[in-house]
Amino acid sequence: MNTITQRLKMLLDDLHITPSAFSRTIGLKSLSTISHTIKLDREVSGNILSKILMAYPELNSDWLIYGRGEIWKKSLLCSRLSPENDFELRSIASRINKIILILNISISHFANIIGSNKVTIHNLTTGATHNLSVDLLTKITNAYPEINQDWLLTGNGNPTHSFND
Repeated sequence: MNTITQRLKMLLDDLHITPSAFSRTIGLKSLSTISHTIKLDREVSGNILSKILMAYPELNSDWLIYGRGEIWKKSLLCSRLSPENDFELRSIASRINKIILILNISISHFANIIGSNKVTIHNLTTGATHNLSVDLLTKITNAYPEINQDWLLTGNGNPTHSFND
């Protein structure tokens, strides 16, 4: 079983973020804290764990602390993008903005997770670009397989797939 420090390194790799940028994101005063923690395989304090979980509410705390389950709480997206919720999601921009809002992440973070350019996502979320490319659609649905690509493109149908079917 891997350690919290190893899972922290895995998290940074998954986010495509440097230790210093991660330290800044979670609000650490010393930007070298996370780097030193990983390099020296130091114990991660409860304070740092708390800051990580506050900065990344979509992160699965069981995974980070105990190594159980998946890295991300994908169910968060599924529960909040249910067809029962009455969203005004008539445009691709509003649907992508809703996903980003539900995940409580920045446009930059969303772009990093899906492996896209921040400007591309910004243009989509502001409505400057109205078309979702096949490449971008694939990136989004690969990063968040629970999202129904037909809903993302058209707004029709269920926002998320039911994996029990």
